[in-house]
Amino acid sequence: MAAKTIKSFLVGLGLDVDEKSFKEAENGFDFIGKKALQLGAVVTGAFGAKALTFDFAADIDQLGKFSEFLKLSADDISAYGGAIEQSGGSLDSFKSQLLSITQLRAGELVGDFGYISEALKAGVSNEALSNFRNARSAIESYLALADVFNSTQTAEQQQNIAAAFGLDPASVRLLTKSREEVEALVKSQRAMRPVTKEMTALAADFNDNIQMLSRSLQGLADVFSVEFMKELNSTLDNINSFFGENQGEIKSAAGYAVRKGVDGTKSAAELLTFLPYIYASEKPAGETINDSLGIIVKPVQDYVRDIFEHLNLPKGGLVGLFSGDQEAQQGNSYRGQIIRQAAPITINNEIKLDGQVIDKRVNRIMGEEAEKAISDLSSSTD
Repeated sequence: MAAKTIKSFLVGLGLDVDEKSFKEAENGFDFIGKKALQLGAVVTGAFGAKALTFDFAADIDQLGKFSEFLKLSADDISAYGGAIEQSGGSLDSFKSQLLSITQLRAGELVGDFGYISEALKAGVSNEALSNFRNARSAIESYLALADVFNSTQTAEQQQNIAAAFGLDPASVRLLTKSREEVEALVKSQRAMRPVTKEMTALAADFNDNIQMLSRSLQGLADVFSVEFMKELNSTLDNINSFFGENQGEIKSAAGYAVRKGVDGTKSAAELLTFLPYIYASEKPAGETINDSLGIIVKPVQDYVRDIFEHLNLPKGGLVGLFSGDQEAQQGNSYRGQIIRQAAPITINNEIKLDGQVIDKRVNRIMGEEAEKAISDLSSSTD
């Protein structure tokens, strides 16, 4: 689009345009345009609304509060954090090491000189150790260690020195540069992203406002919670009162249900005694099984119906379905449909077994099967 606009402008001025050369230039414009769009997408993602507000406030306010705690400049901490990031570390790790160095320096005020003997054993000179101890701040003590690491010869010596002062590998890599190189790198990092007192103040103010807003909303939610809990507690009180005032009736119903359940279990066990009858019956298998299954179905229906009637609950729904209450059964078409479908079930509780009859039927069936086998064998030999 930019290339076409430029071409139109040149033609409008009355100038000749070489098509081949301009085509090459147009491709160059398109390439630059695409790269610009890609860069714009990166910038938009890095500088979205959240990044420009909440993320900024969180990072800068935390940095500002940490600098206040150690009596240091937030700008200095940020710049050294950027330098250590180039060596594979992070701002958070640098803050942790600054805190460690501050604690070492503070320990001397109460007679704790333990780290000094460790540093001397690791090969730190008295002069270098004096520079570390007499520095005006923890950051300057950190920078003084550049002179120490810059003169070390082995990795083992560097590890011992790092352990004595509480430094991580990224700091070792940074401090093996000369003091001048470290200061130059820190200066460049500060120029790229300075942290001013205005920034830390604005970030702190923003976070304070967000915290107060969040707490106000939580307070409003608490008002609704109180009213909701009142209603819920009232309902729970009623439920607990019901169980408390009806313990006797509930226990009675439970005992009745258990006794009826035992009776139903006995009826289920009796089904096994009808298996020979089902096998020997001359009736169709489905009809015979249906008759015998009635021994189980009817006690279960009776059991459920009796429980509902014993509890003396209002008729309707399942109560009507099992109690036989006609009005309740007609409460809606769905329940009526269930009952109509269940109506054709035939229950036979008057099956009488005779051991001799069963034996005869079993023998007869066995004989018939034997005759069929002999007949099949004769046919195959003919």
